Amino acid sequence: ALPTFQIGILPSYESLGWISTLSLILCRFFQGFLLSSEYDGVAIYIQEHLPKRYSCFGNSLLGVSYSLGILLASFISGWSMLHFSPEWGWRIPYFIGGFLGLICFIVRKSIIETPIYEKDQQTAPKLLDVLNGNWPSILSAVFICGGAGAVYQFAIIFWPTFLRDSLHVWSKDTVYQTT
Repeated sequence: ALPTFQIGILPSYESLGWISTLSLILCRFFQGFLLSSEYDGVAIYIQEHLPKRYSCFGNSLLGVSYSLGILLASFISGWSMLHFSPEWGWRIPYFIGGFLGLICFIVRKSIIETPIYEKDQQTAPKLLDVLNGNWPSILSAVFICGGAGAVYQFAIIFWPTFLRDSLHVWSKDTVYQTT
């Protein structure tokens, strides 16, 4: 919630220069890092709480809701650019996202941990014990997930921007038929 809200209040490049750009990059990094860890935590929570015959269905609903959230955020972002053409219009979805993230944070803090988690807290290995000797698996996971993330970033973030700004093929008028 905090990095999302901070993106909404970031000063422009004209006022802070490269510091504004660096701040945006750091906010986006922390958005992705924190969201991915929370997503995994929710998936584990669902897996541990639901009966075995419903746990896969529950996690599939999590994936669907995650995708619907991205779709809704894309719609709100496009809508804000279409209807709030002034320069500040792009900030509105970040304020909404920050507020919704705060609500999720409050809800998350009120959830009771699963019995499996409570039991495993006494016998859980330390982080260094997990890392020690597992480097090939860890690096494989990093490269596989990083590759998937790179494909996503290229297709969703870079390519539409490149089409619009460099090739002038895709603009607000062609995407959102405003007739």
